[in-house]
Amino acid sequence: MWKRLWTTRWWVLLLSSFLLVSVTAELVLRFGLELGDPMLYVKHPTIEYLPHPGRYARWGKHIFINRYGMRTREFSERKQDPSELRVLCIGDSILFAGAQTDQGELATHILEGVLTQRLKRPTLVANVSAGSWGPANLSAYIDAYGIFDADIVIVALNTQDPEDIPTFGELDADHPPSRPFSALGEALERRALPLLLARLASTGPAATPDPSQRQAHLVQSARALETIVNTARARGAAVAWVLHERQDELGVSAGPNAQWIAQTAERLHVPLVTTRSELEPALARGVAPYRDELHLTPDGQLYLAVALEHAVHAVLRATPQ
Repeated sequence: MWKRLWTTRWWVLLLSSFLLVSVTAELVLRFGLELGDPMLYVKHPTIEYLPHPGRYARWGKHIFINRYGMRTREFSERKQDPSELRVLCIGDSILFAGAQTDQGELATHILEGVLTQRLKRPTLVANVSAGSWGPANLSAYIDAYGIFDADIVIVALNTQDPEDIPTFGELDADHPPSRPFSALGEALERRALPLLLARLASTGPAATPDPSQRQAHLVQSARALETIVNTARARGAAVAWVLHERQDELGVSAGPNAQWIAQTAERLHVPLVTTRSELEPALARGVAPYRDELHLTPDGQLYLAVALEHAVHAVLRATPQ
């Protein structure tokens, strides 16, 4: 009898401890790290996926996605004021900046304020972007939604983009389609487990690059970029590109993908601005504009905003007023 009573008490104590730890973890993760309410995505038949419209809060940062799937304030599809300057910036996670960057820290948000002040005219800078988008995704977005009366279309590319081709697979932990049951569930299922699987996968033999596959991806990306340029120009918009490189690509000669982007821009007669000219001096001064090898911190977004502004002025100088 005493043994049975002791066993029962032991299980009650164990269960109580488990519940206490779980509730504490849930509260810390939900209110301390603001997990449990990730930004959501929706699948799209041609674009692959889109950010789901709504307001989100993560790690003390705020994200707003408008009805067009843009990380931009709401606006009308067509201009209401003929004097308004519209700049459509389209790209991937470099432009989107992730949940680590507040809406007010985005390069596009900063650029809108700068252009409004310096040009003395109403200005909209729209941010069309999502993590892991490549040229084919960008082209598909413009085909589906248009360019929103933009005067200027800026394509923001990084050196991984030429080989980034849509797979149209199921949405994953980085692009969740629904809210998790709990903050603890998100931490385990959508954060810890993918990291563990990625770590296990990295211990295996590295895949051998397939030159023919890379060439096929480059052809597809070139076709998509040419479509973007031709569509924008046919609708009366000027086009410029901004090239962003990894941190380890700075300070040395441009790599093969950076050269490919530059050559493609030259072939299509598109002005090309690079973030290299802004980021290399920043790194030399001891600034840390990168939060990993590729993506930018909020400070890095300031330098990206400068590169985007250079791209705007490059096409404004070439456009008759």
